[in-house]
Amino acid sequence: MKIEKIICAVDASNSSKQALAFANKLATKFSAQLSVVHIFPAELRMKNEFKEHVIEEINTWLNGLLKSPIIHLDGIISEELQKLSKSNDLLVMGLRGSNHSSRYYGSNAAQVIQTASCPVFLIPDAETDFHFKKIVFASDFKDIVRDENLEALRDLADHQKAELHLLHVSGNTVLDTEEGDEAIELHAIFKDINHAFFVVEEQDIVKGIQKHIKDNKIDLLAIMPRKTTKLAHTLSQAIINETESIPIFSFHA
Repeated sequence: MKIEKIICAVDASNSSKQALAFANKLATKFSAQLSVVHIFPAELRMKNEFKEHVIEEINTWLNGLLKSPIIHLDGIISEELQKLSKSNDLLVMGLRGSNHSSRYYGSNAAQVIQTASCPVFLIPDAETDFHFKKIVFASDFKDIVRDENLEALRDLADHQKAELHLLHVSGNTVLDTEEGDEAIELHAIFKDINHAFFVVEEQDIVKGIQKHIKDNKIDLLAIMPRKTTKLAHTLSQAIINETESIPIFSFHA
């Protein structure tokens, strides 16, 4: 994997602290440049005195983890992170936000993973090491096979020497022709990776993913969000809401 520049978005939440700790580990491992950013949600229209209080709160909360000053910005969180993602190789942020921004960080995480120009790690409220034995890639097996799109996942699985689960959740356990052809191409792309295919019969996609995670002791959930549509955003949000104990790795389509 080639990671030279990492951006980590923080607030005063515990998952944010875990995200920064994780980003620090990556920066050390890959000798990468790490920038830390905090965004005041434009929707909150904070007064300067409250901003100063928030800055002090965040600096105190992240004390010991900060190796450079935090960059503070004002704006719409998803839009600001989308801009920053263009000049970085990886974006890291927490799954849950703090009290003053949880509503915005939580709802924007789905938007961020759909629009980011680089891969994104969403880190839960638990210590996370860059060591994944089992990765599940949840997909509908439709229109996903583009070698360049899957490169991030292939590189990650190869770097970790991980077992890769290619998961399809559907009300039918039999793949149709298009899904079958896609599976064959996926097999070719991941031929050098230890991988296996799984089909879970479940109408509720999110429930099927969570069941596979629990039953197979998965360490990392990988997803490739579709283009920005209301349905795609809703699905991404549901996956984020229901995934609490393991990190999510999202790479752009």
